[in-house]
Amino acid sequence: MRADELFHTVRDSVPDALERAQSSTVHAELYVEGVLTAPDSGTVTVYEPDGEQLATGAVTVADSVASFAVAVPADTSLGAQYRVEWALTVGAETYRHRTRAEVVRRRLVCPVSVVDIFRIAPQLDASASDSVSRFTVAEYAAFVREAWIWCLVQLRQSGRRPDIVSGADCLREATLHKSLSLVYGALILAGADRFQELHEMHDHKAARAFRTARIEYAPDDDANARRERPGRPSSLWLMGR
Repeated sequence: MRADELFHTVRDSVPDALERAQSSTVHAELYVEGVLTAPDSGTVTVYEPDGEQLATGAVTVADSVASFAVAVPADTSLGAQYRVEWALTVGAETYRHRTRAEVVRRRLVCPVSVVDIFRIAPQLDASASDSVSRFTVAEYAAFVREAWIWCLVQLRQSGRRPDIVSGADCLREATLHKSLSLVYGALILAGADRFQELHEMHDHKAARAFRTARIEYAPDDDANARRERPGRPSSLWLMGR
């Protein structure tokens, strides 16, 4: 980075999921001096683990986020070692970043929505007569998104493989309680200390729900799914390491 270059980052929370035999999208959120910045133009190249090029082209920019649709062949190898190289231009400056992607049998979709939060905690709904809400529906959705990212990160850190998880329903309870924990944590930061107990309770419940989740796998290219025992990593995955 040059001394006169503005500080810049690309948010890289979890790898983009590329579904086999489908068109999937990779994304890049470019922050310049801490502000989400829409590129004027840009290009992106997706590489396979062996360095071969999977796809390349010009980015599309919508809501200040750069994206690119990748057509993934049906015979592409499953795995998380795909890299995505971005060249994003803002004015006279081109920012280059590398993010990650993984090829999956099917993309995992977050199993929780904002309505689930309101069903568990009706007082968080702004339309409730006893509402304590300080957030919009879009802000609640952002809490859910961060909770879902937390679950996916926990999967990786525990040695499990999101690229071969059969479905997201097994992570619903963990995602829901983590969402509520984040909401109550934000209310505490806003000065509502009375939510401390609820914040801690849902945080503990989220951790426990993740530890005990029964996760279904379809290992590698074997179509026969297996169920993992609660709290234990997949033995088949351990044997393959």
